[in-house]
Amino acid sequence: MALLERVSTLVRANLNDLIDKAEDPEKMIKQVILDMQNQLLQVKTQVAIAIADQHLLENLAVTLGEITLYAKGLSLRKVDQTQQSTKMPEGDSSVRVRKPDGEYVLDTGKEPLVPTFSAGTIPPAQRTGDRLVTFATSLFVVNWDSGDVNSPAAVSVQTRLSVLYDRLFAALGEFAPAIEFALVAMVIVFAVIELFALIIGVGLTRTITRAVANLYHATQRVNRGDFSHRIAVKSKDQLAALETSFNSMTESLEKLLAEQKEKQRLENELVIAQEVQAQLFPQEISQLESLEVHGFCRPARTVSGDYYDFLTLNSHKLTLAVGDVSGKGISAALLMATIHSAVRAYSLESIPVQSMPVAVGAVAGSGVMLGSSLTGTDVSPGALLSLLNHQLYESTPSEKYATLFLGIYDGESRRITYSNGGHLPPIIFSEDGGIRRLEAGGTVVGLFDNMSYDEGSAQLKAGDIFLAYSDGVTEPENDFGEFGEQRLIELVRENQNLSLVRISEIVTAAVDDWIGANEQPDDITLVLARAR
Repeated sequence: MALLERVSTLVRANLNDLIDKAEDPEKMIKQVILDMQNQLLQVKTQVAIAIADQHLLENLAVTLGEITLYAKGLSLRKVDQTQQSTKMPEGDSSVRVRKPDGEYVLDTGKEPLVPTFSAGTIPPAQRTGDRLVTFATSLFVVNWDSGDVNSPAAVSVQTRLSVLYDRLFAALGEFAPAIEFALVAMVIVFAVIELFALIIGVGLTRTITRAVANLYHATQRVNRGDFSHRIAVKSKDQLAALETSFNSMTESLEKLLAEQKEKQRLENELVIAQEVQAQLFPQEISQLESLEVHGFCRPARTVSGDYYDFLTLNSHKLTLAVGDVSGKGISAALLMATIHSAVRAYSLESIPVQSMPVAVGAVAGSGVMLGSSLTGTDVSPGALLSLLNHQLYESTPSEKYATLFLGIYDGESRRITYSNGGHLPPIIFSEDGGIRRLEAGGTVVGLFDNMSYDEGSAQLKAGDIFLAYSDGVTEPENDFGEFGEQRLIELVRENQNLSLVRISEIVTAAVDDWIGANEQPDDITLVLARAR
C-alpha cells in the first residue's frame, strides 16, 4: 500500500506540473495518460518483482532445501581508488567485490545478521555419506524508500549433496545418463588403477625392506667375523643383483682371509727355515796357519739356494765347498740342506768303497780293495762329487740339480786339489796381477747318473787370493747390461791388499749400486781365501 500511495503522489505532482506548463490541454492530457500508463507498468513490474522474490524463494526451496534471506545487516560501499591501501587493516572483516564501475567493499558489520524470512526444509539424507552442505551468496537490491543501492541482501542455503547432484544431472537433460555412466566407469577404472598401484607399492616396499633387512643382517654377521654367511637370493631384480654381489664379496673376503692365514703360516715356516738354514752356514771358522778364509751369503728371498762351507779335516787340511741349487725358495733351500749334510758326511766320516759308484774311476782304480773304507782325508773331490751326483739323481726330481765346487787345501804343500761340478770357475789372484781359473771337473750334480768328475790342482803363494762366487754376483742387470765377471775381477784386483771382509763388502756394495731400486734377482754368495 505504501508503494501505491507513493505512485499516486508522483502522478498528481506530474499532472499539476504539466497543466501549469501546457499550452495545448488536449495534448497535455494525452501525455499525462501515457505517462500514467508507464508509471503503472513500472509499479506493476516492481510489485511483481517484490512478490516474485519471495515466491521464487519458496519455489526454489521445494527442490533445493532450506533458504534464508537476510535483507538487513549488509552494506556496500565503493572504495576510493586514490586512498585505498594495498593491505587491508588488521581485524577488518569486510569482503572486496569488483564491479564494472570499480571496487566495492561488502561490509558484514560487527553485529550478527538477522534473517528476514526462511523457506523450505533441509532434505533428509538419501544414503550413507550424504552430508549437509551450507553455502551463502549476496544479492544487489534497490531500496524503494530511498532509492539506495548500497544495501545488498544475503541468501543462505542448507541442502544435501544428493540434491546438488540431482540438480546438476537434471540440467544436463538427455545426456545425463550417458555422462553418469561415463563418470561411474571412470571411477571404477581409477579405483582399479589405484588398487593395482597399492598392490604394486606394497609389494615393492616389502621387497625393498626385506632386501635391506637381509643386507643389514648380513653386514652384522660379517662385522662379527662370520664371512661364511650368504644371503638367500629369491628374485631376479636389481636388489637380488645387489644381494648376489654381496655374497660374491663375502666369498672373496673369506678366500682372501684363508689365503692370508695360509700366507702367514708359510711366512712363519719360512722364518723357521731361515733360522735353520742360517745354522747350516759356518758359524765359527777354524783358520789354518797358512790360509785365511771368509764367506758371505745374502738370499734374494727368505731362504737361499746358494751353499758354501769350510770343513777342517785336520790341522793342515781344509775343504772349501761352494754351490748353487737350481730354483729359489723352499725347494732350493731343502736341496741345499741335503747337499750340506752329504758333503759333511762324506768328508768327515769313513766311506765304504763298495758304496761308491763304479764310475768313480779315480778311487776305484787307485788300488783300494772292495770291503775297505776311506776316511774323509783320503777321499778326493772328484769321488765326492760322483757320490753326491748319484745320491741327488736318485732322491730328487729330474729337473732339480746343483752346481758344486769342492776343493781340499793342503797347508803343508800350499796346494788346493779341486773338482768343479758345473759351477762358475773360481779365480786365483796372484800378487803379480795374474789370474787363474779353476775349471777342471764335469757337468752339474744330480742331472745325470753315473757321471765322473775330473780333478785339478793349483799352487797358492803367500798373498794369493782365492775367489769363488755364485751367478747372483755377476748376472744382475740394469740399463747398461750385466754386472759381469770382468767388473768383479777389477774390484778384487783394486782392493787386493784389503781384508777379505772389506773386499766382500766392496763387491756387494757395487752389486747393490748396479741393481739400484730393483729387487735383488738372485742369491749373492762370495767365498774368499788368502794364502799367508
